[in-house]
Amino acid sequence: LVAVVGAGKFCAVVAYGAKACAAVPRAGFVGINVGGLYKVNTIGLFGYNEGVIDSLAMVNANITCPHTFVGGLVGINYGTIANSYFTGTVSSSANNNVGGLVGDNYGTITNCYSIGTVSAANGSFVGGLVGTNTIGGTITNSYSMSTVFADGPCVGGLVGTNTLGGTITNSYSTGTVSVNGVDSHNAYVGGLIGYNTDNAGTITNNYYDSQTSGRQYAMGGNSSTNGSNSAGGAEPRPTAEMWRQVTTYNNWTFGSNPWLIRNDSSYAYFGYQSAPVYVNNCNIEELNIDLLNTADSVVVYNSSNVRIAKLQTPNATSGSSKIIPLSGVSANDTIYIVTYEQGKAPSYPVQTIVKPLFCGGNGTVDDPYQICNLEALKYLSERSAYWGAGIHFIQTADIDAYETRTWNGGAGFSPIGNNGTKFTGTYNGNK
Repeated sequence: LVAVVGAGKFCAVVAYGAKACAAVPRAGFVGINVGGLYKVNTIGLFGYNEGVIDSLAMVNANITCPHTFVGGLVGINYGTIANSYFTGTVSSSANNNVGGLVGDNYGTITNCYSIGTVSAANGSFVGGLVGTNTIGGTITNSYSMSTVFADGPCVGGLVGTNTLGGTITNSYSTGTVSVNGVDSHNAYVGGLIGYNTDNAGTITNNYYDSQTSGRQYAMGGNSSTNGSNSAGGAEPRPTAEMWRQVTTYNNWTFGSNPWLIRNDSSYAYFGYQSAPVYVNNCNIEELNIDLLNTADSVVVYNSSNVRIAKLQTPNATSGSSKIIPLSGVSANDTIYIVTYEQGKAPSYPVQTIVKPLFCGGNGTVDDPYQICNLEALKYLSERSAYWGAGIHFIQTADIDAYETRTWNGGAGFSPIGNNGTKFTGTYNGNK
């Protein structure tokens, strides 16, 4: 099933070597499942692009094939790709150049991103956004949140290999990067770039999340402990700093075009995207979020990309706190929250782990709910449904409640139980 909405321009779908382009209505191709899209060596919605692809979205696609140049959107790019993105899975079983957006790039990529999973067999150059960025290839103001794994030899969160004349500027990646099995001595694996050929590719003001990627170095060496970072070129940052414009993103342009950020609350994202949410808390009953900008709806997906909750938020404003009821989830499940705003691309998915109710337990006398921190105590104070007889609690740690002095406009902590609804359960302070 293919759905097309919106308006824009892009080159027609072409096989290897074709160069004809045309202006057509566009926006998103939703739910494409591609298995051997072409019987040639280039695989993507566009096999070989020498034109202009602008404002194109390919969403929830599954591209699996054994060919040589494989990208979520374009196999080989000699043209321009701007303001476009891919979400889904790209996988190849052959020795390939494989990327979430483009397999092999000789052209220009700007203001683009990819989110999903990218994988390939041994002998491949694999990147979250681009497999190989080669002579004349330029990547600017782009990012990848794709998980990347392969057998080697060059695997990177953003680009598999950046060859002589390849340029990467003002871009970042956050996805997990790994080699199947144990890192081998002939694999170049980097949080940002698998291999920057002889250090001859030009890299400027690029970053990667050193925590979520699981990689020590921005650029891979020939073993798991032999890599490199480049000051002002390719640098690691912990998640907290990736969420700050001041400590990261040197000489990037923020405001609305191309980048936006909510300091201490989000990664950098594009002005054409909806703003992500900030997760305050998530347990098996509910998700508590802050909206970082206006939004029309917030949708929650499980790890199988199945929608499990949706909140309509008409005219919701920046800074609004929202609670979304959850069902069908268990403690330690991973869920993803996506924001939608009319006229914009979706936000990047915010990932969070579902916590147990309180800090554990099921409320029985033999397995009481556990109160281990101030967050759990506050949750109890705000949920009168848990104040009734037959519900048991045990405090498992000392709790510093100093910060409650500023709660409720300075009134402080809201007591558990009141004149209207008394606490009639059992609370064991464990002292």
